[in-house]
Amino acid sequence: MIHESSYWKDDLLKSALSLERRRQQQRWYDGTFADVEKKVLLGFYAVRKLIEARKVDDAVAAQSIAVTVYPSTGKLVTRNNWHHWWELYDMEDPRRTKVKLIPLCHQFVHSYVFSCAFDEERMLDSVMVSSDRERNRMLFSVPVVEIGRVFQEIGKNYPNYYESKFNDEKGDYDVIVRTAKHGKVSVRA
Repeated sequence: MIHESSYWKDDLLKSALSLERRRQQQRWYDGTFADVEKKVLLGFYAVRKLIEARKVDDAVAAQSIAVTVYPSTGKLVTRNNWHHWWELYDMEDPRRTKVKLIPLCHQFVHSYVFSCAFDEERMLDSVMVSSDRERNRMLFSVPVVEIGRVFQEIGKNYPNYYESKFNDEKGDYDVIVRTAKHGKVSVRA
């Protein structure tokens, strides 16, 4: 459980800024690829933990992210070939869709395929990712701009309204978290 969310959120804001700088970067080394990988993977882990700990407005947590999905070509994705993702997925059949934030977090946290993708000007454009469960079905292309936007939105979100009611069936509380207008009880999440 996360007690004080500001430390987690501050790191998300730093990661968003770093990713924005990486988008403009011209030279890439093993260390810079590793830095992007760490910031994105740990960022989505933090997003998931903050949502699960009820430290983010419900509406922000419920958002969907625009991604492109590429279906599998039918070849098995293995430890020995995952880094050749362009051969494993049908790159000629992109499908634009939206994915809820928590399932997208799972793709990153449980990633089996993870790679940076670049545009025609050789600028960082997106992250190609697929979880251990989805790897033989589809590959997700998530724009770096969207990743940075999510990290910023979560990093700046401090709900001020918290309501809970005990649910006998679950044996735990149902919780509503949001940013309330004036006149509501104010509790920093």
